Amino acid sequence: MAKLGSILCAGAALVGSLAIVGTADATTYNAVTDFSSTPASPWSYGYGATGTSFTAYSSADYITNDFGTTGLDGYSQSTSGTVPVILQNYSGSTVDFAHTVVLPTGLLLLHPGDSDSLDSIIRFTAPTTGEYAISGYFQTLDTSPTGVTLIGADSHGALGSANFLGSPAVMPDTPGGTYDFGGDVYLQAGQWLEVGVNRDGVYTNDSTGLSLTISTVPEPAAWALMLVGFAGLGAALRASRRRQASAVA
Repeated sequence: MAKLGSILCAGAALVGSLAIVGTADATTYNAVTDFSSTPASPWSYGYGATGTSFTAYSSADYITNDFGTTGLDGYSQSTSGTVPVILQNYSGSTVDFAHTVVLPTGLLLLHPGDSDSLDSIIRFTAPTTGEYAISGYFQTLDTSPTGVTLIGADSHGALGSANFLGSPAVMPDTPGGTYDFGGDVYLQAGQWLEVGVNRDGVYTNDSTGLSLTISTVPEPAAWALMLVGFAGLGAALRASRRRQASAVA
């Protein structure tokens, strides 16, 4: 009975340690794989002036197979599928369409409208308070790009912007140049972060790919608990081995 009690104690320490590790795990949100015809927290999709105004699309704005090519679905400001739009390629392979656009899988296509109040915008609303790690890239998807302005903003104001004229896409199936970005931002629950593509003057040929992941960053206290959990697990296992060795002796 004493030996069984020792094993149960070690098992309890292991379960407690694993529970502590679980609380420290990061949660990752992916703008591409989470994309849906029914906008759901923490993502919303829309248009406006990035960081200043935002009109969210609803499921009624979602258009299926109406962009000239089967397998391209997404949101449009109008039922005719005119820009601004946010599209995803569901076909399973790279799609060439509209004579000049190359859209691989694994990216969202953002195209702005014809004014500075018609940026194409992805918004992330923080589900919990804490620090978030941002990682992603933009990619030129048009064979004749005219340049766009890439804008990041959150509830506190602008995070930054950059003019981007990547190398052109090439038909067939070859997207153009990329612009990498990343960093950390602290958000209260309910505050938002936006990534937008602006026309930069000319709005034609502005199809721009976006890959974006946002992950929670475990707080130092959570990491400390995790380390204590591992230390407790090690001590319990060592004690169990000593008891087992004594029983054998």
